[in-house]
Amino acid sequence: MLCPHCHYYQNRVLETRSNASENAVRRRHACRKCGKAFTSIQRIEVYQEGAWQPVPLAAVPDPQPVAPPAPRPRLKRPDNPAPDRLHPITGAEHWLADIERDGLPPALLEGMLAWWNESRWGKHRTQATWTQLAFTLSAGRVAFLCKQGQHDIARALVEAGIEHGWQALKPEYLRGISAAPPAAASAGDEAAAAIRDMLKRADAA
Repeated sequence: MLCPHCHYYQNRVLETRSNASENAVRRRHACRKCGKAFTSIQRIEVYQEGAWQPVPLAAVPDPQPVAPPAPRPRLKRPDNPAPDRLHPITGAEHWLADIERDGLPPALLEGMLAWWNESRWGKHRTQATWTQLAFTLSAGRVAFLCKQGQHDIARALVEAGIEHGWQALKPEYLRGISAAPPAAASAGDEAAAAIRDMLKRADAA
């Protein structure tokens, strides 16, 4: 609205009053340039039947405040699982401890743990790398084979993991190992010595 004195376009509202008898809203303005006050009267009209007709103020609903959203139901926090059901993947020792309880031969366990400690993933403790996941999954496969009494296949799996890297031990690779003849390494200390030799060759390469 322009100021009637200086025709400046900016002003501020000083006072607002509604007049129900005249169906109008009266506002007092002050010009931001010259500072003089002036009054404006605003009416609500609709165009019906070829003429503008005033609308009573009672027919104009007051703006209703927006209702706040309904509170979301609180979810109950699940109970903590038992300690024997926790399987962290941030380190190999926890997995290997579970596998040892499942019946993994000490020689294979020692070889797998030695490989993990010598690897850069074991030293830097990076979280959930593909090699670490492949290592833990392969350890689970070894434990399963030992439960089934197939220690030769489990030993071949460990030797292949040390030689080729645990990231290569995929299901189709495991099927190839299962179809292969038993490993030539014997049980006990000879198997641990053979695994240590493979570790040395892998580190040298």
